[in-house]
Amino acid sequence: MNTDADTGPAAEDALVERLAGYLEQRATGDRTETDTDADDRDEALFAALTESLTAAHTWAEPPAGMRDNILAAVLAQPAPAGEPAAEAAVTIEDTAEPTEVEDTGEPSPPPVPVRRRRRWSLGWLAPRPRLAWAVPMAVLVAAVYAAAVLAADRALQPDPPRGERYVATGTELAPDATATVSIRDTGSGFSIVVTFDHLPAAAPGSYYAAWLRGPATSVPIGSFHERRPGTPVELWSGVDPKAYDTFVITLQTEGAPPTPSALKVMIAPLTP
Repeated sequence: MNTDADTGPAAEDALVERLAGYLEQRATGDRTETDTDADDRDEALFAALTESLTAAHTWAEPPAGMRDNILAAVLAQPAPAGEPAAEAAVTIEDTAEPTEVEDTGEPSPPPVPVRRRRRWSLGWLAPRPRLAWAVPMAVLVAAVYAAAVLAADRALQPDPPRGERYVATGTELAPDATATVSIRDTGSGFSIVVTFDHLPAAAPGSYYAAWLRGPATSVPIGSFHERRPGTPVELWSGVDPKAYDTFVITLQTEGAPPTPSALKVMIAPLTP
């Protein structure tokens, strides 16, 4: 059963926001499993709304003559007790001669007021503007359309190529640290995404630097501090990592020369 709290503009706005959030989650693929009951309710609500929007009777016009039938039914109702059934028409009968009134010298009594029947107001039968429900419905339709466009665009886009994966292990400076190194050619450079596990944060005044080390030289590919663990670190290389045989992470001191220090923290062989 619906109550007054379940209707009105506030409830309509909440429904639109709830469905828009559900559609956005479907389009972006960011749905979680923390509240499966809420997801099931949103999915059922979306299915019911879709069925209602596609039903033919939702967009059907009122039957022809409906307004005239309502007017006729109202006018056919009997008048309330104590009032005349209809407003009598006042007519004046023509007489041959006007009747003379004898002047007695006394003032004439005031005329008796005629009680007139109050007419019914049928303003409630006038067509009401549909803006109250048309605006939320338009927003919902636009959200459904946008979600469909995003889903189609996502389906047409090719999946990015999978990167080559390597495993990095910690040295005696971080014996418990491990990392997964994913290298992918993006066309404008090589994206190197590193996901660390148990790597201590660099102390203030120091930082970690990543390098591609080859037989003759080392190429810097970025730096980080790992003071907020759990977030993958994305590094970039302008040279092909296949020309280098080792991925190295060193601990650097701020203000020191930008060359690899002797403090090697993690190493990953890049050979197949």
